[in-house]
Amino acid sequence: MAELDQFELMQEIVNDALIGIESAWRELIITYHVDDEKSDFISTYIVEESDGLREKPGKMSNDMDDLLRQLRKHLAQGGKPSFSRLRLHLFANGKFDTSYGYDAVCWPALFQKDWQFFPGSAFKKNS
Repeated sequence: MAELDQFELMQEIVNDALIGIESAWRELIITYHVDDEKSDFISTYIVEESDGLREKPGKMSNDMDDLLRQLRKHLAQGGKPSFSRLRLHLFANGKFDTSYGYDAVCWPALFQKDWQFFPGSAFKKNS
């Protein structure tokens, strides 16, 4: 199997992220932290329901970490640094925003009580 380029990898990541979320989604965010030994990602999306907009946790396959590590490796070719954080914000209309971080991951700081990406009183927590 041929190695995927960064655009093909990103498409595979998006396809995987959309598995298991509701068809009426509006926005989806994936945040991924990684170093050579470990990684962690979280996904959340907004969907419109009869009582308003709700934020829900995304569901990704077990292949997501491998896809994200492949992207990290691909982007680090040619002497560029490996990213330690990726944030992918997808919109249902096809637009997206991607940002990368390069600082060392502070693993204890990742675990926070309030993990929502979409702050504001307009969104209700999904219990």
